[in-house]
Amino acid sequence: MIAASQHPYGAALLELTEEQNATDTVVEQCRQLAELIDSDDTLRTMLQNPSLSIENRRGVLKAALEGRVHDSLYRLIQVMNQKGRAAYIGHMCRSFVKLVDQHRGVVEVDAYVASELDDATAGRVRDQLGAALGGKQVHLNLHVDPSIIGGLKVRIGDKLIDGSVAARLRRMRETLITRGREMARSA
Repeated sequence: MIAASQHPYGAALLELTEEQNATDTVVEQCRQLAELIDSDDTLRTMLQNPSLSIENRRGVLKAALEGRVHDSLYRLIQVMNQKGRAAYIGHMCRSFVKLVDQHRGVVEVDAYVASELDDATAGRVRDQLGAALGGKQVHLNLHVDPSIIGGLKVRIGDKLIDGSVAARLRRMRETLITRGREMARSA
């Protein structure tokens, strides 16, 4: 049994898709659906609107999703709607993807770099991060942030490792200020 650490519906969906050998398909569909909900104000409003009846929402969801997503995902979305949880469909999809990654030992990493990396360099960064994380498979999300000047800033879950040139310069400045104050006090 898979623990429902993120979202109970996501955990149930993972168990179903594992039994049906459909996890990869549903992961991709959940990623797309979550992105669609995040980017489409009309869809998000429809899912969250309490004045829209469950029956009306069921019809909209049927027209939009039936036959276009895996049957287990479609049925779960309809159950969520029936239970008054349609507003949480995007959250469930994101939680499902995270649960699958955890189940497979994949770690999501956000890396901030000063300029765009070519594929070979990005691959080396991914491999080195995976080795540093005990051989885990890394799903690397690269973000360009020129303000870091150079180096690399990495976020893994709630941990931030800042190896950027900007951070080093900041620490160096703070050290120089502290030492200068100490020298002025002792003089």
